[in-house]
Amino acid sequence: MSLSSHDRRGSAWSSGLAPAIHALACLLLALGASPGSAQIVTRLEGDARLIASDNPFVLPGADNEAFAAELAVRPEFTWAPGPATTAEVTGNVAYRRYSRRYGDFLTARIEAAASHRHSEYLSVGTNLSYARDLPADAMTETIDFSIDPRSMRQRLAANGSLDWSPDARTTINAAAGWERLRYPGSALLSAANAYHVDLAAIRRLSPETSAGIRASFTHTDIIGIASLKAYAVYATVSHRIGTVLDASADIGVEWSGYNLPGNRRARLSGRANLCYRPSPYDLCLT
Repeated sequence: MSLSSHDRRGSAWSSGLAPAIHALACLLLALGASPGSAQIVTRLEGDARLIASDNPFVLPGADNEAFAAELAVRPEFTWAPGPATTAEVTGNVAYRRYSRRYGDFLTARIEAAASHRHSEYLSVGTNLSYARDLPADAMTETIDFSIDPRSMRQRLAANGSLDWSPDARTTINAAAGWERLRYPGSALLSAANAYHVDLAAIRRLSPETSAGIRASFTHTDIIGIASLKAYAVYATVSHRIGTVLDASADIGVEWSGYNLPGNRRARLSGRANLCYRPSPYDLCLT
């Protein structure tokens, strides 16, 4: 069932980790070599930990317990070429080896982000990330582990955003993103591509109250299986009650469906939040 140490490390390097590290190195060299560029602030952390679990991959049956040793390195680079522009690159590379049965794993997360505030009315941001991880380590984020507990997941994502304030009371937010998921070596999980577009307009009606509308579109293509499209339009309102209490509500319509005849459906959706925010705490009821 398990792959050898050599196979896992070779797969990690050839299927995405090496190109990601190469791109990161090129980015840092370009920043450092730019004429008149600001100094890059560098930070490096590392740690070692011992993990004990009675069933690390949530497998059926008995005799699943194991210990694991993990070594991790976390570099961070921050660059500010101007007072209104910042760029940051962060990474996390970890090697984990189990005492029995499961073998070893090489995981990595690399993220590059940049933001620029053109004026008090306009700002833009972008984000590019790569991750190679174990879905079993993120059970609250994905159900992949329940399908193939031993799989490795590779995730490449790019996002961009724009915030525009045409006047003192109005804010318009636009965002778009793309994501690709792959599961090298898994016979049970399929690769997927997804992209989304979001648009929101908020108007401040008074110092305490704001209202607006937001819309979104998401397209997910599960390669070789099906594609899913989802649309949503919401009306939103928020109100601040005193200095530590605020409330908000959304109500709207969502349409979603696979690329199958008669599979599209619409539903009414809503949400209300009440938050109590005594510094430094936030307590919210949804």
